[in-house]
Amino acid sequence: WVAGRWPNRRPFRRAARWDGLFPVREGQAEDETISPRDAADAAAWAAAHRDPGLPPLDLVVEGLTTGQDRSAACEAVAPYAEAGVTWWIEKLGWMRGGLAASQARIAAGPPA
Repeated sequence: WVAGRWPNRRPFRRAARWDGLFPVREGQAEDETISPRDAADAAAWAAAHRDPGLPPLDLVVEGLTTGQDRSAACEAVAPYAEAGVTWWIEKLGWMRGGLAASQARIAAGPPA
């Protein structure tokens, strides 16, 4: 996976040669998530510059869900799945609190 700040296209041209792309939005704060539309736009741009003989790209997004209510988490992630996101990575950085908060979020598991 190759990460890049959308709409800077240079990293996405590089991503088109590899297995996937991990877009973030230029100016995106640590506790923000790229929009489904921007993620889809980045993926479409990279796909248009990809060798047609290669398999489809993974589209990776890092974001925040509460982990407390699985149906709410599914609802939050659904627009990303509809936009073509193949991997959702839950942010577990400083914005989640300390180590205990991150451990609790991991223990909650993924949405059903």
